[in-house]
Amino acid sequence: MTRPLIWGCLLLAIIAVAQYSNTFKHGYVFDDNEFITYNPHLSKGLAAIPIFFTQSYTTDAALQGIYRPVLLSSFAIEQAIFGNQPLVRHVCQVVYFALVCLLLYALLYRLFGASYGSALPFLTVLLFALHPIHVEVVANLKSRDELLMLLFGLLSLHAFLSYWRAADDTTVWWRGGALLACLFCLFCLISPSAMLSLSWVYIRY
Repeated sequence: MTRPLIWGCLLLAIIAVAQYSNTFKHGYVFDDNEFITYNPHLSKGLAAIPIFFTQSYTTDAALQGIYRPVLLSSFAIEQAIFGNQPLVRHVCQVVYFALVCLLLYALLYRLFGASYGSALPFLTVLLFALHPIHVEVVANLKSRDELLMLLFGLLSLHAFLSYWRAADDTTVWWRGGALLACLFCLFCLISPSAMLSLSWVYIRY
């Protein structure tokens, strides 16, 4: 990693966390209650994860059939380690958002850094991080599924890029890049399925 990339990551992480640090004192609202407060499986902690991958869960009839195993599993992991603590869940939410910003910055740097340096990727992600359109996604715990979708989508693109640039290499690293791209894409699709088009990219190329 180059020094500009390291400093850019550090600044973006600080900005992302500082911007939404006021959510740390928030509790559960709206759909948060449907997926956390009224969820009888979460009290089982890690033992609930297989349940979330084999069935959908919500007490709201209007939301029945929504399949969010990765989202609910993240809640179960937090429950097992920290108990039912809104503070911990909101801190994790902001950390996920910061990771999304860092992965996006790293991806843009890999794609355009050679031509435009670190300034353009940094300014692009800074605008992304500060845009108010993300407020609901970060402040509402239920909306973590969208954060996880983008998080795994970006991880998948990073792995795919590594695979693509090593297309003439038949070593385990090349095959590992392809495997990770598919694995992260799978987690992306079951976070929710809004990034279904990402799988088309891999099928096409």
